[in-house]
This record gives sequence, structure tokens and C-alpha cells, in this order.
Amino acid sequence: MSENDPNQQMDQQSDEISLTEIIAIIWHYKLLIIILPIALALVAFGVSQFLTPSYSSTAKVYLGNFGNEMYTSADSAEEVIMSNDLLEDVIENLELSHDLPRDLRGSVSIESLSESSMLEITATHEKPERAQDIASGVIAQYLDRAEPAYEDRQAIVEQLYESTFENYEQTSASLARNKEALTDIEENEELSETERDLSRSRLIDYVEMDETQLNELDQQLQDQQLELKDLHGPEVFEQATMPRSPDSPNPMLNTAIAFVIGAMVSVGLAFVLEFFKNNPIRRKHS
Repeated sequence: MSENDPNQQMDQQSDEISLTEIIAIIWHYKLLIIILPIALALVAFGVSQFLTPSYSSTAKVYLGNFGNEMYTSADSAEEVIMSNDLLEDVIENLELSHDLPRDLRGSVSIESLSESSMLEITATHEKPERAQDIASGVIAQYLDRAEPAYEDRQAIVEQLYESTFENYEQTSASLARNKEALTDIEENEELSETERDLSRSRLIDYVEMDETQLNELDQQLQDQQLELKDLHGPEVFEQATMPRSPDSPNPMLNTAIAFVIGAMVSVGLAFVLEFFKNNPIRRKHS
């Protein structure tokens, strides 16, 4: 069959639809296209009014940098927060209606804030004050577990600093004594030249050893002071607040989505109905 076959061209033209025909189809089914989106929007709005509202409260906690991976690592800290032991304590302290930790776990979410030792904890509940209580309670229980680990690390560094400082003072006193003894030897006329040389040589060695050790201890003290200064424990960065409006349902959003879906479905349905209305097979049977 040739490409310029008149029958083929007629078939192609019959399958094409013009803008005028599209407008005509839409106008023909205008009631369907208008009523269906409005009906779906009204249904969505009505259903949203009967859904139980859900409130969310968020708090942020800084994990610290005290070297205990269980509490300073975001992944490990999340495991601690979501553990049965911690959630059981939250349920008991707040007298929640949750029977098991897994029930509470479903209403708590944790997000690790990138490039910072911080966790964002969000609690969800049908009552806004309960959402705030849960978020605050979870952080409180976490701090109860993490703070002793921080205090232990701080105590270790402080004890190490005190020990180093004590050694520094002892070495300083030893250096002063050896320098004084060295001066006394030079002024002691009762010693022979040989005895003076031997004593001087021995004391000079002691002085050099004390000075070397003193420099090392001084560097250690500076490092330990810096570590104590930079040592930070866990703390609440942002307190949980009581939410003023529910996160869900959102009646306006649900209504808008239902209206858009209804409009799309109604237009598509109009073209489907028009297609079956003009189907040659149907005309043949009729």
C-alpha cells in the first residue's frame, strides 16, 4: 500500500482530534468536570474534620565530645535513646498510656544534624502537652545516662592534670636544689679540684635532666589544660515547646489535593466516555 493511500490518510485524520473537539468534549461534560472535583474536595475536607489530630514537639540535644562513643557518637546515642530501658523509664516517669516501649518508639523520631554532634528528637502525640512532655522526657533520660560518663572523663583529666602539676612542682624544686648545690660547690674551698670537677659534672647532669623533664611536664600541662577547656558534656541545645497547631490532618492541603485529583480524573473520564461513545465497534453492534 502506498504512503499516499487516500484510505490511510482518512484513517489517520479520523484518529486525530483538534483543539476545537477537545473544547467541545470538555464543554459537553462540564457538569462532570465541575461536580467531581468539588465533591471529592468536600469529602476530603469532611473526613479531615473527623480525623484525630497529631501534634509534634521537637527538642535538640548536644552530645558533647568527652570521648565515650556510646554517648558522643550520633548512631550510638540514637540506639541508647531508642532502647527499651530508656523508653520504659520515660513511660514510667510520665505515666503514659503506652504499655510497651515499642508503642512509644513509634511516636519518637530522631534525626542527626549533619556536621554537628547534635540530635533532633521529635515526639508525636494527639495531645500537644503530651508531645512536649515526651520530647523533654526522652532527652532528660538520655542526659541522666550520658552525664555520669562525662563527669567520669572530666574527673580523669582533672586527676591527671593534678598529678602532672605535682610532678612539675617536685621537678622544679629538684632543679632549684641542684642549681643551689652547684653554686655551693663552686664556693666550697675545702674541696679539691678533682672532687669539685666530679661533683660539678654530676650536678650538671642532674640539672639538665630536671630541665628536660620540666619542659616535658610543662607541655603536658598545657595539653591537659586545653583538653579540660575543650571538654564539653551533653546538654539541651533547644528545649521542647508545646505545639500550637496539629501537623496532621491538614484540611486545606487535603482539600486542595482532592480537588486537583478530582479535576484530573474528571477530565480523563470525559475523554474515556467520549471514546466509547464514538467507538465504531459500538456503533456497528447498535
